Amino acid sequence: MISTLERTFLFNWRALGGPVLKSEYRFNDKRKWRFDFACPTHRLAIEVEGGQWTGGRHTRGAGFQGDCEKYNAATLAGWRVFRFTAPILKRPVTHLAPLIEWLAGRERLREEGAVPAPANLCLACGVGLKIA
Repeated sequence: MISTLERTFLFNWRALGGPVLKSEYRFNDKRKWRFDFACPTHRLAIEVEGGQWTGGRHTRGAGFQGDCEKYNAATLAGWRVFRFTAPILKRPVTHLAPLIEWLAGRERLREEGAVPAPANLCLACGVGLKIA
């Protein structure tokens, strides 16, 4: 079920012309981890983090630990993970528009054949990674 904060994100994303995203995208079948939203073509993940001021799951010990494991595994698998909180989403032009612009540029490069298909590569050095 989509949260109010996730609805706010989607409203702003669409209003700024963002591309269609997959919701609740499973990126790791073994751990059954999901991103709130994802653009798999460009390995872009979006997490909408609620409850930061109310002691929500993402800010309590076990939840925070689990999120760290998930984000680290995603990064090793070549994903770029962007995290948005309620205060950040109050300034969509500042925070979402640059990301949408970046995605549009990546898509243009992909269409021209200048961006290879995503793979499990270290983005810093290009070394292949085997992710369990």
